[in-house]
Amino acid sequence: MAEPRELPESAAPVAKDAPGAASNPAFPDQSGAVCAVQEDPRAKHQAAEVDLDESDESDESESDESEGAAGYGDEAPTVAADAPEEIRELCAACVAYVLATVGVAPDFTVDTLPLVDFYIAHAREGLNARPEASELLARSLGAYFGEVVRRRFDGYWRLPTSDAFTWRVCIRPAFFAFNPVGVSSEILAESSEHPGPSAELRVAREDRELIRQRLEIIPELPENEYFTLSARLEAIEVIIETLRATMEASGQSDLEFSLEDYETDLEVIGNA
Repeated sequence: MAEPRELPESAAPVAKDAPGAASNPAFPDQSGAVCAVQEDPRAKHQAAEVDLDESDESDESESDESEGAAGYGDEAPTVAADAPEEIRELCAACVAYVLATVGVAPDFTVDTLPLVDFYIAHAREGLNARPEASELLARSLGAYFGEVVRRRFDGYWRLPTSDAFTWRVCIRPAFFAFNPVGVSSEILAESSEHPGPSAELRVAREDRELIRQRLEIIPELPENEYFTLSARLEAIEVIIETLRATMEASGQSDLEFSLEDYETDLEVIGNA
């Protein structure tokens, strides 16, 4: 398992009482708008997305200022074009929620995933007062986490329907899939008992016992670390590395799995 990564100094969360920090965690209402923030971060996103080719010099200056104010630096984080449109929209919402609360936008890398964990810990407080926002928030966080995993391990989304219970991120160089909305639902609830999709991880039947044994030797984490996206990513990394090592040992290192390969039912190995 990878060593826990320290939060980059440039991406350190803004303290709750620090100037510029949201007084309460940002989370969506039923319409998808960001609630309990001092400013609507969507306005900042719109300013950052100005098409400079169609703008005059004054527009370009305003766009640059907006990007800096939004905490993006020189370039706003973007979702890959090959991600489904619904996933791109949910990821953009997640980035807005985290930015409004933490003061820094996560950029789909492992290094800024602790920003999202920091946000989740504080968003739970707001969800106690507005439980109806849980489903949309879980979808947004799950889409973001799924996109992080997809990019890191060369995968793709499988969205057969608009129902998040059917969503999967599937990995090309290893036969592994999971529902990231299930993972985010479990982390928000801090329990495997929740109304969202299952967080169970899935592998080929012949790999199930190997992976189960590998996961059993991982030191048990305290609850406050277990219910984080960073911890789940490390567990997924262990699984994929184990599967890849097995493939390389059997001379199948060049094998890749297509969407058709994932049409079959995978064996459940439990939660990360």
